[in-house]
Amino acid sequence: MDKIAGIFVPVVIGIAILTFLSWMVFGGDNAFTHALLTSVTVLVIACPCATGHWRHLPLLW
Repeated sequence: MDKIAGIFVPVVIGIAILTFLSWMVFGGDNAFTHALLTSVTVLVIACPCATGHWRHLPLLW
């Protein structure tokens, strides 16, 4: 599990950074707002462990 997370989490964070930069370059009006919103959305949906939501998982078991 740790080997998978060691690869998956950096990849997701990289995609979120790429999303942020893409919106900043090509976003036009309100680029920062869209960039921040979409990059956080990528992090939360693709990898909640990257944002600290993994701490609540043991409570469910």
